[in-house]
Amino acid sequence: MKKRNIILLIVLLILILIFVYYQIIRIQSKQKEINKFNEEFFQYTNKEIFGTNIITIINKAIDYNEKNKIEKDEKGFYIADNENSILVELNMINKDDITTYKMEAINNFGIEKFLSADFNLVYFKCTDIQYHENGRISKLIFTQTEK
Repeated sequence: MKKRNIILLIVLLILILIFVYYQIIRIQSKQKEINKFNEEFFQYTNKEIFGTNIITIINKAIDYNEKNKIEKDEKGFYIADNENSILVELNMINKDDITTYKMEAINNFGIEKFLSADFNLVYFKCTDIQYHENGRISKLIFTQTEK
């Protein structure tokens, strides 16, 4: 009887070790995925970039939100969730104030129109990055720089 109990205990310990191992592998895989996602956007964060780069970022964010079925509100703006959504905002300098544009507004206005309005000659700098609790970027705010 004791031999049987020892064998059952050993089998149970092996099963627990296998479970823990796969959990660790799953967590590491998820972290690699988050790092890869963040890296797509980090390349734009520590330097001044053109408006055309902003359009690239907006297209990536919209595509990502659509793939992950992020819900929209009644105005067509993505609703931030706690895990997968990504939002982009632009602060554009006008004569005496700053106007904030959400990525959906730019997309709905028409990216071609934005690009044709000398937008590609405007410089921006990332002024804020926000994260979900899981470490994935949730929001990027770019502000127009004066040149």
